[in-house]
Amino acid sequence: MLLHFVSKLQRKPERARRKAALIGAAVVTCLIAILWFLNVSLIEIPEAASEQTASVGPFRALSDGVGAMLAETRAAVADIADIFSENSPDADSVVSPGESPDSK
Repeated sequence: MLLHFVSKLQRKPERARRKAALIGAAVVTCLIAILWFLNVSLIEIPEAASEQTASVGPFRALSDGVGAMLAETRAAVADIADIFSENSPDADSVVSPGESPDSK
């Protein structure tokens, strides 16, 4: 379906191709913005963060935010790695081709 659309689009004049590119970029941008706004609205803001004083500068707030994001990302990656390591077969339980499972 997508390949058919692209081949039809290639045969159209440049003005129509530019219009399709602009509409496609706008749709993708809107989807990303909607997902971002949904994600931001679902995040709980700790009380300490909402009661920040004016003494915290923008660069400090940015570095704290990036640090927290990296820590959460590391934790998520570690959780995913744990899930995959729990589901992976042990070396002792792997059966070679042509070998019966009862021979071990």
